[in-house]
Amino acid sequence: MAVTALRRLVDERVAGNSLFETDCPHPFCLHGRASGEIDAALGGAAPGLRRQLLFDNAAALSKVRTP
Repeated sequence: MAVTALRRLVDERVAGNSLFETDCPHPFCLHGRASGEIDAALGGAAPGLRRQLLFDNAAALSKVRTP
């Protein structure tokens, strides 16, 4: 379901306002399996889109600079 939802989200062109979350340290978080979930959801995505969803949008929201 997450993969379908993410593709729909990106198709609707709202990637600039979206974050990929792991929700750590909650019981249903992706801790220990985040890489696999990220690859499943973003495996076919362009590197720039992956970076935007995984890092840049969160950094902008938090007003943190990224390298």
